[in-house]
Amino acid sequence: MNTQTTIAGVTFKNPVMTASGTFGSGMEYEEFVDLNRLGAVVTKGVANVPWPGNPTPRVAEVYGGMLNAIGLQNPGIDVFMERDIPFLKKYDTKIIVNVCGKTVEDYVDVVERLGDEPAVSMLEINVSCPNVKEGAIAFGQKADALYNITSELKNHAKQPIIMKLSPNVTDITEMAKAAEAAGADALSLINTITGMKIDIHRRKFAIANKTGGMVVGTGDLSELVLGWATYNGDHMSMYGVNGSIPKTLVRYLVAYEADRVQGELSDVLRDVLDTPVSPELLPPKDGEISQKTEDLVGPYELHDFYLYYVLRFGFGPAKIFRLARAAFAGREEYPDAVLYKWLRNFYWRFFAQQFKRSCLPDGPKVGSVTLSPRCLLYTSPSPRDA
Repeated sequence: MNTQTTIAGVTFKNPVMTASGTFGSGMEYEEFVDLNRLGAVVTKGVANVPWPGNPTPRVAEVYGGMLNAIGLQNPGIDVFMERDIPFLKKYDTKIIVNVCGKTVEDYVDVVERLGDEPAVSMLEINVSCPNVKEGAIAFGQKADALYNITSELKNHAKQPIIMKLSPNVTDITEMAKAAEAAGADALSLINTITGMKIDIHRRKFAIANKTGGMVVGTGDLSELVLGWATYNGDHMSMYGVNGSIPKTLVRYLVAYEADRVQGELSDVLRDVLDTPVSPELLPPKDGEISQKTEDLVGPYELHDFYLYYVLRFGFGPAKIFRLARAAFAGREEYPDAVLYKWLRNFYWRFFAQQFKRSCLPDGPKVGSVTLSPRCLLYTSPSPRDA
């Protein structure tokens, strides 16, 4: 299966790459992740001189997640060139370096130093970090400033540059067009969302920087139903964007797009559909995924079916079982015993895992049903009320 992706003339063996600032330069994670499987490692921000970062406290726990204001702490370009690049060269993956600075000259200095390093495939220009007082965000919130720094860096860069944009602007499309007009080879969307916590007892900001980056949650409706999420982990955040989106809907949309397009893209999408759902916390065995979620909690298409009739219609287990027998009739993988087994599992997990849903953060209701206690459960009356 060909998963190659080309961005600005650079071909990656697959489109999976790390987010800058979440992965260091890879050293911290080499025991947990095979870096050879990644399309690219996007490094933490690198400046022309060492940056100590913001004063402490820099991290604060908040309802449903955490805030951070590290302030782009990094050892500087000299250490990065001597230590991190030789480390990354050992792996069969592309290197994208995130570049930060306080002045245009700072950015140019790093860009020129990296220009003679053939192992570096692209540069991601960080003009959008909200946790620093100078540079960075100052360039990313005004279209003319973004245009000027982009065009200047294009004059010095030997690699394609990606301009990393900020969501903390009035109109991000205006910023994107400015970067494009200045010659940016690609855009990265988005940097962190600004958040704040105030300690009401001390009457002070919880973070020395006053504001910090907000964590966006990824747990979806199907996972929240079963509690298949780590408490105070991936189901926690400051804003849960997927809390009303079931996995079957995502699969349907991917299948729709695979039917709509043709050629290689369609093949890639179908390969995604054929890949078992997995958090991939365990390394693969002989090239095969060793941790398959549905082997443990059951098929999501069954659980989403059960959930629909529980929430939308309020049907009891016996009626839902009869509906499942009719809906999945003819499916060899779903005899009565299997339907019954996972129905029992659904009810057990649904009620046993309520404590996780009780502390969900706010989030949008994309569909008509959500399990967040901060949204209405229904947006339309049950057919039984008609």
